[in-house]
Amino acid sequence: MASLGAGVMHTRAIELGSKYGIEIRVASSMEEIPGTSIKNETPVSEHPVTGLAVEEGEMSVSLYKVKSSMRAVSDLFSSVAASSINIDMIAQTPERDGTVNISFSAPKDDLHELKDVLGEYKKIHPYENLNFDKDVVKLSIVGAGMKNQPGVALRFFNALHRNGIPVLMTTTSDIRISSIIGKDHADEAVNCVAKEFSL
Repeated sequence: MASLGAGVMHTRAIELGSKYGIEIRVASSMEEIPGTSIKNETPVSEHPVTGLAVEEGEMSVSLYKVKSSMRAVSDLFSSVAASSINIDMIAQTPERDGTVNISFSAPKDDLHELKDVLGEYKKIHPYENLNFDKDVVKLSIVGAGMKNQPGVALRFFNALHRNGIPVLMTTTSDIRISSIIGKDHADEAVNCVAKEFSL
């Protein structure tokens, strides 16, 4: 890629340099110039998780027994997006009868608009039942060290499981794990996850 002019570094090289504290020097093969030095001046915390947060502005929306087809799923989220409603997490559970249950999280403030949108959607793609659960919260852990340490998700889910806290939906990134859980479990979830990661 570099031979074609791409100004990029291979992610594995950066990962190894960061993990073992190795300075990486990027220089030109055509000119005698100093180039660029890549190094860790501020070490990443040894703790993979450095923050914990709970958000109460989310709700869980579930449609039951939607016809299992990409058209039905595409139309669902197209209609939601057309109403400028932001979706964070999505979960699908297939049924044996060729239908699927679809759940997603959305802001509680969009409840009434979502009811209208999903009412119109049902005229094209019938579903058996619709449920809005406002008694949920989004529990999130964050930390730059998560991307370099395996097993963080395992510890997160094990901590919740040991305390009998069911997870409804989850989304992840390199430095964050977020789950939708019942609001009545919020305090207990914060305590057990904080204890697991020494927060």
